[in-house]
Amino acid sequence: MTRQRIAAAAAALTLAAGLAMAAPHGHNGDWGGHRSGGRMMANPERVVERITQHVELDETQEQTIRNILEAAKPEFEALRERGRTNFSAMRELDPSDPDYSAKLDDLSAENGQLVADGTRLIGRVRGEVHATLTPEQVAELEAAGDRMRERFRKRRGDREQ
Repeated sequence: MTRQRIAAAAAALTLAAGLAMAAPHGHNGDWGGHRSGGRMMANPERVVERITQHVELDETQEQTIRNILEAAKPEFEALRERGRTNFSAMRELDPSDPDYSAKLDDLSAENGQLVADGTRLIGRVRGEVHATLTPEQVAELEAAGDRMRERFRKRRGDREQ
């Protein structure tokens, strides 16, 4: 049982660290790669730039996407702040506290909620962006994301060997 709690705490700590440093991590090529959720969502102009590297947008589409990202920016920032708060609370936990396990369970549950909220937010924004694109543009963007993920897998595989 102790090993399971230590493993759960380590996993929660790792997850919280990721949320605290970069907000919810995206994994879709249409946001420009692996680090989309935090740093890139903080800069809608950069996201539009990354999208236009793969898909030709008209002025209306570019402005609509900027507006979508700008509107979601406060939500991403709030999520990032919640992650930082959770991470700080986990760092401040005292393992010798008799209520340590209960407090850790509470923080783990909050961590799970952060991930769920981040996933929903990224999914919603992604859906709104895709709604501004033609079916052909969506297919181009998805193909670019697939190529990017494949390059990442190959680079990662090279390091593991």
